[in-house]
Amino acid sequence: FLKFQNVQSFYAVDFHGDNSIEFRKDIHKTYTTLRYLPRDANNRIDVCRDLGKEYGLMLAALLPVVFGMNTLIVAVVLGRKIRREQRQIGTLLAFGYRTSEITAHYMWYAMIPGMVGSVAGTAASVLFSRPLIALVATDFESVNFIVQPHWQSLILCLLLPTLSYIVTTVIGVRRLVRKNITVLLAGTSAEAKRRGKILSASKISFRQKFKIRSLLSHKSRTAVVILGLFFSSFLCSIGFVFADSWKNIITDGLDAAGTYEYRYYMNTLSTEASDGEKVLTASFEAGDKNSLFTLEGLVEDPEYLTLKTKSGDAVEYGEYYMTTNAAKLFGVKAGDSFTFINLATADSYTIRIHDIILDNTQCTVYTSLSEAAELLGLPEGSYNLLLSDQELDLDKSLILEERTKDEIKEQLEFGVELLMSMIYLIVAVGVTLCVVTVYLTVNMLIEENRATISMLKVLGYKTKEVNRMLLNTNHILVPFCLAAGIITCLGMTAVIFRSFVDVFNLYIEPSVSVLSVIIIGVIQVAGYYFSLTLLKRKAHRVDMVESLKDNRE
Repeated sequence: FLKFQNVQSFYAVDFHGDNSIEFRKDIHKTYTTLRYLPRDANNRIDVCRDLGKEYGLMLAALLPVVFGMNTLIVAVVLGRKIRREQRQIGTLLAFGYRTSEITAHYMWYAMIPGMVGSVAGTAASVLFSRPLIALVATDFESVNFIVQPHWQSLILCLLLPTLSYIVTTVIGVRRLVRKNITVLLAGTSAEAKRRGKILSASKISFRQKFKIRSLLSHKSRTAVVILGLFFSSFLCSIGFVFADSWKNIITDGLDAAGTYEYRYYMNTLSTEASDGEKVLTASFEAGDKNSLFTLEGLVEDPEYLTLKTKSGDAVEYGEYYMTTNAAKLFGVKAGDSFTFINLATADSYTIRIHDIILDNTQCTVYTSLSEAAELLGLPEGSYNLLLSDQELDLDKSLILEERTKDEIKEQLEFGVELLMSMIYLIVAVGVTLCVVTVYLTVNMLIEENRATISMLKVLGYKTKEVNRMLLNTNHILVPFCLAAGIITCLGMTAVIFRSFVDVFNLYIEPSVSVLSVIIIGVIQVAGYYFSLTLLKRKAHRVDMVESLKDNRE
């Protein structure tokens, strides 16, 4: 180790009490601290520690949506099955069967698949939890870890789905048995009568009238289709919004931070002339979470920094300006007072923020070189950072740290790689949700209209014409659900990105490109038509005698 040259020594301190401020003041007074980095601001610790929180935040917003959608689909399917068997239920009631007996019978329809699915899903989550965690942390240093399931959550996953299915089934049966027995035996309902009156006086074509009646008369089924398509497009949009937003940060955000290519942090203060643009910088902590930011004193008319204010006014040299990233983190607006603590000396300061600088990548407060020196109690003209668009020939013993734009870009790309592994899984869930939702609802539509399909065939309609009327019913809903899903996704990612400010130390503005919108639409439409393709033969297999059989019963 002694053979290494230009070795930088760092020390670590483990606090056993609330004496951080006193310790820093004493160390700086005795030795003059060049740099102090709290654990909560150390990216080597923070990224690993907070990545799980970010996944948790994302999944906490998405999983209830998926669960609610799944429960709604099952409730509608079970409800349709119960209504299709209303004649049998009417017969049982006529024979003297009690409502509780009939309810208990249909509860098994919900209980058996609910328990089997819950046990299988919970078991799969336990089995795959370790490899999924390893996948997320694949770029971290490999350490052996123990997966401890959250038993309360596992019990909830076992019981909640089945209970929700049972409740919806009981409600459906109770509502049905309250009807008159003669109505149940006849297999008709007020809903069927109302369906026949929709657009009865309209002169539009029979095909259009049939589609509109199918949408308006079965509100629960239409609601499932709308929610399924909406959440599908929403989940598919998440991946593309994340990718486009990060791409904008990597391509445009870094240029907003400055045109320099190299940042040289010096291990001592200097007032001597040197190549490069002089900056006096120091790290501070502020806010409830003691988040970090840097204060940078700049020369007048800096060459490598183009400061654009949010208000559009010109920068007044000597005033204090805060970047949009820092403003989001600390909740500061133009004209507000801002109090912070010096990391090295633990001294407290209060300044007034004159305006906000448009920069989402740097968590920084800018002022003049002389103002920063006065604030820190340093000689005028002091600097400890050099900016340059080319590599400088400096004494290595004077350099504390060297950073390049390429390194920052690699860090941002690393961050998006970690997130996209989960995003791709969410997109796959969205496509699956679209296929399953459309398949189940259109399948219900075909089953409920078997007699109608049979009659249409008797009247001479070809199978393709029947398919167009049945399978194309939900076409009008697709573009509206797609647009609503993308807009909602932009709103939700804005909330998620605000939480990223404290973790990744940058503010990301949600955005989606036109190309991404087209791709999302193609994925959505492809999943939609795939499910319809699976159902084409369903209507073809309906025989003409179905209508006669229905009347005979």
